[in-house]
Amino acid sequence: MSVSAPGRAEGTAALMHIVGVVCAAAVPLLLLLPYLGGGGETETGWALKRIDIVTLVFCVLAVLLLVASLYEHRRSLPLAAAGLLFAAFGLVLAFPLEFPALTDADTEIGGYLTPLVALIGAGAALYAAELASVRPAALEDTAPSP
Repeated sequence: MSVSAPGRAEGTAALMHIVGVVCAAAVPLLLLLPYLGGGGETETGWALKRIDIVTLVFCVLAVLLLVASLYEHRRSLPLAAAGLLFAAFGLVLAFPLEFPALTDADTEIGGYLTPLVALIGAGAALYAAELASVRPAALEDTAPSP
């Protein structure tokens, strides 16, 4: 039994790919917003030194995987992108969640939007993977055999 060749993503699958790509590209940009603040000063997410670079690498890889999957819809590519975006979600969530509990700092708008957009992107990539066709080629031919 052979598996049918993957085609181009269409309909809802294409929409979920696009949502995932936009969210993955937006996460590093949202790190430019005020992330943490306190005492009249604010810091962006790019002040995190290591988390920001790792998040950027994960998001760039997720964009590349989702774009590749958009043209050749395979289930494994959006699953890998979803894993990277879930990892980015964990990275950008931990610092604004924990640091204000230890100090006088407050979480700013970037500390809320960045993890939310990463989570939405991961969910969209996961749903895009779920919409990938994994039907056997034998089931696609519905004509009766003579």
